[in-house]
Amino acid sequence: MYSADNTAYDLSLFDERMKSKSTARHNNVLRMATIRKARIQRRSAALNITVVTIIAVFLSLQIFSFTELNEVSNDLNKVKKQYEDVQNDGKRLSLDAEKKIDLANIENIAENQYFMQKAENYQIEYISLLGKDHSVVSDNKDVVAKLKNMAGGLYRRLDAMFEYLR
Repeated sequence: MYSADNTAYDLSLFDERMKSKSTARHNNVLRMATIRKARIQRRSAALNITVVTIIAVFLSLQIFSFTELNEVSNDLNKVKKQYEDVQNDGKRLSLDAEKKIDLANIENIAENQYFMQKAENYQIEYISLLGKDHSVVSDNKDVVAKLKNMAGGLYRRLDAMFEYLR
């Protein structure tokens, strides 16, 4: 069984003592691999938990911002409705004011509520002032002028009253 071609054999594979050491070494390698695998799994689990937590935080912030946006939009809609109501009230009040200022309405109130009548042509008296404005001071001695003035005024008033009664 001798060979001339320099072949080396590992006889430790057949030795029982070496088999026990080799098995222990093999167990050590397997144990280290499982420890390494467990460490990698813990790291990946921690990484997954961190990623899920970050996603949950972002989603909750997104939901919170949508809620705030919804509340602000509702408040804005309420304020817009109040503004429209105020504008409509302003328009209604200005129409009421125009209605009260309307000449036909004023004439209607004057005739129906205060029983006023339009002046007829015979009731209108036109005067003209050709001269300058002046005033006359009468003396107490001129009683005749005063009586004439009073009688003229009384005559004009009675004449206007009779014209009105016709």
